[in-house]
Formats: sequence, C-alpha cells, structure tokens
Amino acid sequence: MISHPSKNTNKLEQELTFSKTEAFAKWLDCSDNDLKDLFYGELLPGIRAFKFTLNSKKLTEMINSLQNAPFYIRVYMGANPNAVFGTSGEQPAFKPFTQAYNSGNLPPDMEQNSYFFEYVPVELSEIHGNVQQIPRDTAMLLVQNWLDVDDDKIKYTLNSPEGRLRFYSFGIEDTSSIKRVFEHIKPGDAVLNLYLGCYPPDSNGDQIFTFRTILQITNGTGISPNEDAWFEFSNPCPPLC
Repeated sequence: MISHPSKNTNKLEQELTFSKTEAFAKWLDCSDNDLKDLFYGELLPGIRAFKFTLNSKKLTEMINSLQNAPFYIRVYMGANPNAVFGTSGEQPAFKPFTQAYNSGNLPPDMEQNSYFFEYVPVELSEIHGNVQQIPRDTAMLLVQNWLDVDDDKIKYTLNSPEGRLRFYSFGIEDTSSIKRVFEHIKPGDAVLNLYLGCYPPDSNGDQIFTFRTILQITNGTGISPNEDAWFEFSNPCPPLC
C-alpha cells in the first residue's frame, strides 16, 4: 500500500492561469516517450498521480450552467503548457479538465462550461465510499493497475492505432445520476473526483485505449453510503468523437 508524509495542499487549490485550449494542445504535442513524466511531481516523488478533484464551487457552477436540461460530460486530457517535457515540477504536468454540454449543443469554445480538475496528492488507502454504478472493487482494481504499470508502458495505455487519447465522454444516463446524487448532497459539500485507472496495456498497440477515467461524486468525506456514485462506462475519442 502506498504511503507518504502529510502535505499541505492549500496552494494546490489556487486557480490555474493557463487555458484549456493550451493544455489540450500541449497534451497532443507530448511525445509517447515523455507521456510517463506528465504524471509525476516533486510533491510525491516516485508516486504516479491518480486522483484529481473538481471542487464544490466549480461543480455547482458547471451544473447550474446547464439549465436543468439533459447533459453530457467530456473529460479532456491536458498538460501544463509551461511544462518542459522530460522533467517534473512540483505538481504533475498532467492537467485533465471537464466540459459539460447539453444534448446536441457542444460549446464551440473549449473554455465554455469547462473546469480544470485539481491534483490531489493522496494515498490509495484514503479512498472510501459506497459504489452504485460500478463495483468499488472494480474501480480500485483499475486504479491499482494504473499505479502498477511500468513507466515505459504508459504510452500503450494512452494510444491506439487511431491516435492519442483526447477525451472520454459520459452519456446522459451517467450525468443524470451524477446530478441526482448532487441534488441530495448538502449544498457546498459535493465534489467530483477523477481517478485514473487502466486495464493491462497492450504493448502491440493493437487495441483501443486501456486507460480509464473514473468519476466519483461524493459529499467530500467519501464516507456517506447513500451519497457516493462511481462511473467508468464512457466513450473514448478517438474513435468516438
């Protein structure tokens, strides 16, 4: 089990100053061999990043922007535009972000209804919560797979014959459940966690991405059995763009 000394994470909660468009372009520009370095930072040396959070304020803004209509969520891959490939900074350079949009109404601007997830330097043993959409054991197995993948095989989890992973889309069925759970959590307490996971990578690159994005909506403490929901069944781009 992973362990690490306690860290003060207040500085991690500051708003990022670069754009989602720049972060997305930086992700696509990264070479296959440098992908592995995006997931490490000096805060937790040697521990690959696996958890990111959309705080209550951002989550509330995102859901309120949708005017109670059915909606989709895209989880985009991104990288700090200021990152120097092949090196690591204080935080991991990987910067995923989410964009929410109504059915058939994808915003033309990647910045609209779009929010960065914040990196959370936690250990696997701190993950709690009841599971409704996928079994908790399945979610944790995917996360552990991600942590166990050798650095030189990370590129195989994020690429397919059709190109580099760009985003995952969560459909109306998932987002309706997310909104339903959100509405039953005390205002100001709901957060959306993004966990990184994968299935064992295909070193031949012959199959679709083995990397997975796992969403969890929770009351922030992760211990209320009726207020947590996990989602993994999403569509990758490419090919489903």
